[in-house]
Amino acid sequence: MVIVIGAVNTSLSGRGVEALPLSAVGVIYGVDRILDMCRTVVNVWGDATGAKIMTRLTGKDDEPAITTTT
Repeated sequence: MVIVIGAVNTSLSGRGVEALPLSAVGVIYGVDRILDMCRTVVNVWGDATGAKIMTRLTGKDDEPAITTTT
């Protein structure tokens, strides 16, 4: 993230466009952290769903999820 912001600031400064202010970098980091958590949840959920679908399609889902011994 730091490399991307540094590259954007460097590329914009030579074109007469105002560079990204440092106060905006803190806001971007704060918002991106929350968005990254949401992206991670969606990624894990999608991977788990895909794995469950594949186990059912291949017929290897015969064992119970929880085994109890009495």
